[in-house]
Amino acid sequence: MDRTAGAQLDGTVVRVAHGRTTRQAVLAALDALRDFPDVQVVSDDEPTVHGWWNGRRLLLVTKSSSGWRAERWERLITGIAAYSRGTPLRPPDRRWTPAGPDDAFDSTGT
Repeated sequence: MDRTAGAQLDGTVVRVAHGRTTRQAVLAALDALRDFPDVQVVSDDEPTVHGWWNGRRLLLVTKSSSGWRAERWERLITGIAAYSRGTPLRPPDRRWTPAGPDDAFDSTGT
């Protein structure tokens, strides 16, 4: 966590402060934590974004005014470092509306 500015360990969750965008801040922390698969990273700023990365599967769950939106990408060939710097992600392999972040993670089949 020393390499990730604005990140703090909160129990088993890593919390990150706002970066260029909330989503990019979460992606940057997930990339820095690539040696720790499926650690949960959560943004401190709005919109709330939860993320998990295990080298094969990226899961982002975003809180919106209408509820939670989950998006999952499989087999991201280049990893996720470029996406934390603004390169757009391709369309997700799956989108759905979970009850919350833990429900989304549990439904990924990991």
